[in-house]
Amino acid sequence: MRKFIKKTMALMLAAVMMVGIGENTVEAASSQGFALKYYSTAPSTVNKLWLNRTITASGKEYVRVKVSNFSLTRTGGYMRAAGTNYSTTPKNFTSETTKKVYFTGQTIPKKGEAVTVQVSLVNYASALSLVSEGTVMQ
Repeated sequence: MRKFIKKTMALMLAAVMMVGIGENTVEAASSQGFALKYYSTAPSTVNKLWLNRTITASGKEYVRVKVSNFSLTRTGGYMRAAGTNYSTTPKNFTSETTKKVYFTGQTIPKKGEAVTVQVSLVNYASALSLVSEGTVMQ
């Protein structure tokens, strides 16, 4: 019976690791929403720790990230936004606000090009619960 339980637990763990805890999008739009969440008591399939959001560039030297809902149980956790296919200066969020994520160097994307921004939760375990919702936009 113990071997059966160990095998079942190993299979369940492998399935959870294959599902992952993040998500990618490939559709380019002028804006895309996101919802990240971590609860220390929730199963890993419920927690969403990072997302990639792809939008079309406006030709400006930045993209905007608006956090419309931010809540945490204990201080220490925050959300980070940074470009993945273009070099950017990452921005950290600890409240509901809008910030510009600036492209660095000579790599400002032309208008209409796809720009991918990754939003992720950082130090979420120390916060016990952390929720961040908002929009990545031009």
